[in-house]
Amino acid sequence: PVWPPIHPQVLVPLSPASDSDDCDDQRETLTNEATSSLEPLHILGNQDTRKPDSFGGTLNEAESGKGMPQKLCDGEQKLASLEQSIQEHVKKSQMLTQKEIENRKVLQLKKKERYQLVSQLKTLETEIKNVTASVTFYKSQMEATQKEIQLLEKQKEECQAGITESGLCGPLADATCAKSPSDGHLQVSGTDRNQNLSRAQEKQRLMERVKQIEETLEKLKKGVPKH
Repeated sequence: PVWPPIHPQVLVPLSPASDSDDCDDQRETLTNEATSSLEPLHILGNQDTRKPDSFGGTLNEAESGKGMPQKLCDGEQKLASLEQSIQEHVKKSQMLTQKEIENRKVLQLKKKERYQLVSQLKTLETEIKNVTASVTFYKSQMEATQKEIQLLEKQKEECQAGITESGLCGPLADATCAKSPSDGHLQVSGTDRNQNLSRAQEKQRLMERVKQIEETLEKLKKGVPKH
């Protein structure tokens, strides 16, 4: 900057009768005023007139316009790099968030499956207890049935032996017992006839018993599994 010239004030004494002391005082006053008016120029001459740039450095006024396009380009590249880094971090954050949501869904599904499996396991345990009780009951019933079969078979054998021992076994014996004395083919006394009738009745009773035993055995054997 160009500073305007400073003109010191000139004081003309009004009274010609002023002595030399007054002149000296006036001269000293003018000298002080001139010195004080020149101080800003001296101070400005010693100050740093460089201007700070946008990157923290300092540039002179003459140099402030030099290199600005390059620095501006560098700043734009740095800003673009920061924006790209921010976008990458945002995408990564979104990806991690989505992955966490999917993991939570999978975890909830696994918990639901585990609950269902635990419920099914409890149901199966109850069914196993019921089946075990049924098997135990069936086993005892089967043992009792087998004993009953053995007893009935023994009774059947006894009945068949009784029929044989009665002498009325076979179709010939049946025909003999059924004929009366008037037929003329067989003459028997009244006592023999009564004995034959008693034997025939016993045979009939035993045969009916054998038939009942066979029917019962057939039913029981159907309920017993074959090994």
